[in-house]
Amino acid sequence: MDLLEKTKQLCAENNIRPARSKGQNFLIDENIYDKIIEAADLKNTDTVLEVGPGLGFLTAKLSEKAGYVIAVELDDKLAAYLKENLKKENVEIINENILDIINSKSQILNSKYKVVANLPYNITSVFIRKMLTSENKPTEMILMLQKEVAERICAKPGDMSLLALSVQFFSEPKYFSKFHAQLFIPRRK
Repeated sequence: MDLLEKTKQLCAENNIRPARSKGQNFLIDENIYDKIIEAADLKNTDTVLEVGPGLGFLTAKLSEKAGYVIAVELDDKLAAYLKENLKKENVEIINENILDIINSKSQILNSKYKVVANLPYNITSVFIRKMLTSENKPTEMILMLQKEVAERICAKPGDMSLLALSVQFFSEPKYFSKFHAQLFIPRRK
């Protein structure tokens, strides 16, 4: 069964409907998950913070490469599904808003970690800004973003937005791949 069919089946069986208000779009291409894992260059000693794990396809792959995965899911139904179906010793599912965790002095972000995420569009700018200005910044962030946002972040002087300026002040963004909207359900705009 391909990921499209599996995603549809899991959503139907668990009464899960992707909510646009939460920026939910499920990636349905196994090859892209593999490209994300490759870009993250994970070691078995790495701790990974995944934001918006959805149905856990990327989470499962992260857990095979990283030492520990913390998956933060805002949606109650998805978090419950993950807790029930993704029981691995090196995976922790947290049902909270990632922005609240970043704002708090949470123990989650007290160690060295990488962020790997298919970020919901509606929190992208705030999430990136908060991560890059937090007390314990990630060593690396591998983010799937809307094309226009990724292009803005990587813009050169003369074309830079405030977001690009702030990101480039704290980090060295690199654009590594482009994925088509039809690889998501619901389809991204």
